[in-house]
Amino acid sequence: MLGMNNELIPELFFLPEMLINSSGYRLGLPDSANGDVILPPWASSAEEFVRINRMALESEFVSCQLHQWIDLIFGYKQRGAHPPVILFQIEGPEAVRATNVFYYLTYEGGVRLEQLAEGVTRAAVEDQIRSFGQTPAQLLSEPHPPRASPMHLAPLMFAAAPDDVCLRLKLPSNAAVVHVSANTYPQLAMPAAVTVSAARAFAAHRWVGGGCQHAAARHAADHAQPPHHPLQMDPVWAQGGAAALARRQLGDNFSQRVKARTNCFVTTVDSRFLIAAGFWDNSFRVFSTETAKIVQIIFGHYGVVTCVSRSECNITSDCYIASGSEDCTVLLWHWSARHGGIVGEGETPAPRVTLTGHLAAINGVLVSAELGLVISSSVNGPVLIHTTFGEVLRSLPAAEGVAGPQQLALSREGVLVVAYARGHLAAFTLNGRRLRHETHNDNFQCLLLSRCGEYLVCGGDAGVVEVWRAFTLAPLYAFPPAGAPVCSLALSHDQKFLLAGLENGSLVVFHIDFNRWHHEFQQRY
Repeated sequence: MLGMNNELIPELFFLPEMLINSSGYRLGLPDSANGDVILPPWASSAEEFVRINRMALESEFVSCQLHQWIDLIFGYKQRGAHPPVILFQIEGPEAVRATNVFYYLTYEGGVRLEQLAEGVTRAAVEDQIRSFGQTPAQLLSEPHPPRASPMHLAPLMFAAAPDDVCLRLKLPSNAAVVHVSANTYPQLAMPAAVTVSAARAFAAHRWVGGGCQHAAARHAADHAQPPHHPLQMDPVWAQGGAAALARRQLGDNFSQRVKARTNCFVTTVDSRFLIAAGFWDNSFRVFSTETAKIVQIIFGHYGVVTCVSRSECNITSDCYIASGSEDCTVLLWHWSARHGGIVGEGETPAPRVTLTGHLAAINGVLVSAELGLVISSSVNGPVLIHTTFGEVLRSLPAAEGVAGPQQLALSREGVLVVAYARGHLAAFTLNGRRLRHETHNDNFQCLLLSRCGEYLVCGGDAGVVEVWRAFTLAPLYAFPPAGAPVCSLALSHDQKFLLAGLENGSLVVFHIDFNRWHHEFQQRY
């Protein structure tokens, strides 16, 4: 491979199934009895081979060399000296020095067919053009500037934080914080972290970011300024009293059969609306976070709605809302950012599609507009993968002796992590292949994947927030004990702060830096 200059096809960076003889064809390979492609020693599976390939392609080292590839393909090193026969006069000594000279008929403007008479010569030239392909058009005549690396732009990004805990916030309700949404984009009019308690009382805490408690204390000592925290309590809650709690209450008409969990609630990106499930009338409802008033009541299920989820989206774009119910179905809805609610083709909101296949109540759902997939789980049942058009693609059974999927997490690269009862964790590909299965001594209540999809953050009854590597399910780090079971997790938009809701009614903000476990950066700490 070291002496070959062939380019790798895109499938080698995202499709491990191409390396596996899943059909069982007898290929007669003495070194591979099952007919699978023989992998190098550093890859234990086809999935790991593709993953390492993609990590190398997306690495900082490769990114900092991209300008050289641009120079070869589109830039000043593209063209070399060619025979002057029926050609534009093009001299490119840089292409010769870079050993980047191809057959002259492959270049744009290399030959003018209209100047060739009909006959054998023209037919031969056309055949050669079709056989050799076409070199891209030359776009640049000067060297392309190199890409700036974060390792050079921001060397302080690798400075280790002395403390893990940035802030502990005790909320007045004293009820378990079962849901946290961190909508902290600075472009928002009011960046906020929205929390919901087990008593169905919500709060919109203002997000100021910029530092954490120990950093603020040092800054105050040096500049004689009062310390600031990344989070400020909801001003309504800060006033205290029963009247303040009433202004943040979602009501009391929830079904007693549905336990309040992190996937019973979801917020819009701008924190203006909160969607809640679990009402006795089989609806889910949209609330305004400013007034706590009901904006919409959505009907469609024949059982109590047990979970809701929102697809990824920009601040001003539409998205999908998925709802799961005790009626064993998942409904997919369209959220309109312009209208500030769920819309349908008529005046009454109607689901885009109904997803079936489960035989028990739905207890978890995820939706990804980017992948065009809906992932759902049911009580003591399998995990099903549907398309957003309604087709069932895969059923992911649990390992033998393991039942009861409880939490789901999906990465953009297509790795699905499922938390089962009694501390079982499993990672799957979207094509149904189980990558890993591990057992932990904690019962996980919440899962979260980093934006890059490489790291899994989880918390549970043990009251410890842990970071795992998502692909291998290998533990990497454990934060200091929170002092109570962890019920919910959320990451800030810059992936620098981790918010954890606790069973004792507290909200803990941790400082987190995923670069400390990155294969390119970890030695800088």
